[in-house]
Amino acid sequence: MPAMKIPYGTRLLLVTTTAPEDRQFGGIVRACRELGGRATCHHAAFAGQPLDLRCRRKLTWTVISGHGGQNAARVGDGLMKDDARPVTPNDLSLPPASYLMLLSCHQGRNAQRALWSRGTGVPGTRVLGCTGETESALSTLFLLHILAEGPARLLYWFERWVEINELLRPHFPLARRIYQQNHGRMLDTLTSLQERVDTSRFSDFLSLAGEYKHYLDALA
Repeated sequence: MPAMKIPYGTRLLLVTTTAPEDRQFGGIVRACRELGGRATCHHAAFAGQPLDLRCRRKLTWTVISGHGGQNAARVGDGLMKDDARPVTPNDLSLPPASYLMLLSCHQGRNAQRALWSRGTGVPGTRVLGCTGETESALSTLFLLHILAEGPARLLYWFERWVEINELLRPHFPLARRIYQQNHGRMLDTLTSLQERVDTSRFSDFLSLAGEYKHYLDALA
């Protein structure tokens, strides 16, 4: 796989780590590709080689998506083609004034965040993630908000992403059973979950699900 080349002037870098056949990340990859085509944004599939971006002072946000290691600072499962491997903290050197946003499971735990901070050079307070399991449909919705509103709202919507994952996590096993029954239709699954849990304070986060349902179908 060719090395990642990040254009100068990039402010938002979106790194994906999943295999093309991994359906649950289909909406995430599609949204990242669309965002990557916008001014000052760039999308790249991780190519397996370390990347030094410390001198890119305009780089403000780096978002890494994929399967997060439960007990390791790692994003990606090594299932991409051409023997690619997961992203680890030593694979990225980033500007110390930037944010690292880990759109994956478990990477917001203190131990993982400390390792990401040490490896990338980003202060621990700017390494953001979720402490437990996350749901790819919610990750897709986070990216859809950035598509709709632009990168300036990244921090707000990332915080909302963390919070709604915390709320719905006890119901993830049920959600995945429903996905299997309805062939991955996120809107139908969300309706079923809302019969069991009050999601009203996340109406802003969930508001794009209907408009962008084509990103959210067939995730299982």
